[in-house]
Amino acid sequence: SMTRSRATEPEVTRDAPQDISKLHDPPTRPTRRPMPPPPQVTAIRLHRRGEAPLVLSLKATRSSTILIGRGENIELRVKDSGISRIHGFLRCDEQQWVYVDVGSANGSWVDHVDGRVRLVPGQAVMLQPDDKVYLASGSTFIEALDAMPPSDVNAGTRSAAGRQFESHVATAATSHLPVFLLGPSGAGKTWAAEVLHRHSGRRGRYIAINCAGLPSDPNQLKSELLGHTRGAFTGADVAKVGAFFAADGGTLFLDEVESLSREAQGFLLHLLEDSGQLLPLGASNTAEPRRPKVCVVSASKRPLRLTELRTDLTHRLASGELIQVPSLRERADDIPGLVERFRLEDPAAAGVTFAREALDVIIKAPWDGEIRELRSTILLLVDRAKRSGRVVDADAVRERLSALRMSHGIAPRHRSHFGDDDDDQTHFDGLRRRTTVELRLPTQSQRDAAPLSPSPTLDKLSSRRASADDVAAALRLTGGNIDRAATVLGWSRNTLTKKMDEFGLRLRPPRPPRADDAS
Repeated sequence: SMTRSRATEPEVTRDAPQDISKLHDPPTRPTRRPMPPPPQVTAIRLHRRGEAPLVLSLKATRSSTILIGRGENIELRVKDSGISRIHGFLRCDEQQWVYVDVGSANGSWVDHVDGRVRLVPGQAVMLQPDDKVYLASGSTFIEALDAMPPSDVNAGTRSAAGRQFESHVATAATSHLPVFLLGPSGAGKTWAAEVLHRHSGRRGRYIAINCAGLPSDPNQLKSELLGHTRGAFTGADVAKVGAFFAADGGTLFLDEVESLSREAQGFLLHLLEDSGQLLPLGASNTAEPRRPKVCVVSASKRPLRLTELRTDLTHRLASGELIQVPSLRERADDIPGLVERFRLEDPAAAGVTFAREALDVIIKAPWDGEIRELRSTILLLVDRAKRSGRVVDADAVRERLSALRMSHGIAPRHRSHFGDDDDDQTHFDGLRRRTTVELRLPTQSQRDAAPLSPSPTLDKLSSRRASADDVAAALRLTGGNIDRAATVLGWSRNTLTKKMDEFGLRLRPPRPPRADDAS
């Protein structure tokens, strides 16, 4: 029987790695000619009873050493009472990954012809594909892989961009540092945040907040993030648990952080700092302060340096893992697999199929709304096919796409075929793609020389009636300051940024003055 008493942990040495495969051979086997080098291990899969396996790409990791255990600051954290705080570690020695047990209380084990053998503490053993290292009682074990397996969420991921993205998400899941997701709206940032939490091993809850909806009033903001006590203000009949405390021991997802108001930015920075007291609104200062342990995952559709977020806040949000979420155009090879997955979301749609021509139309469509728009379209087409017929044809797809573009204010243009002409980037099968317009801003000297006055038509202009020219005029008037432009229009900042996305407007900094400008 295994003893649970901890012996003195020996010093970890960097001896020559021992090949686990030798443990499988009978000791009397005669020596033969040297074998070719074993295939490299590029990923590991962590198995734990009662939980979904966690896959970690060793190619994507930034470190050559990965600690394994149940301690707080561990790269591969396993919550199991039988596993030591630092149980062992993976190390890359000359492009070969090895495992080292550091003298754990209940040991690390490998399969042998005579049964499982306990590894010698401090000795490095080289991993080969399909090798398994059992931790403590064996209910948790590490499996060595020669390649990343297909995604367990987006079945059928084929594109290089999709595989790299999913591999990066799996690698970042075990990190205790903040994670920042950057990608277009609807490309899968929320999905990535949920996967990060599900595979993190954290026992706390997953709480998601859309930062565009956070109030700017200080008391309401504090109530939303930290909660309030009963009677803290008029109408507070019951106490409320704030988002930070609700996510204690889990993950807090901050979506659309680029939409945070200045007031919310300062308050959020205070919450993310390691010092300071966090108390619900109305709590007595004599109450014992408690700082929740939360892994913060944030997301933005624009790079942080192009937003109006405070620099100290952006540094805080981007202090850990940074994940680029690819657009659907970058991972077009994944569309057939996504279509199949979305089709199977409806249990009553087992007999619905997509014609080959229909899939071709779907693959070549622009999909300005990214995966979110693709999913809603597939669900609608499947629902219609259940009632009218069992096959989704190309005409049904074209009809739906045309309706989508018309609803977004994009006029159709007639085309009868899928061509290879230069106009393909702007038009597709009668549907006009949304183009991006760079808005050149005037320099400060130009604004001083010819100051613009607010147009009467911009004052309190309805966002529904506003045109791209109206939005561009407000931005030029304020030198590209989005908050001021929103004030001129009488809109919220979030409404203005949504209209900029709708019209494809992008701010372009003023052209630097040239030597001949003075003349």
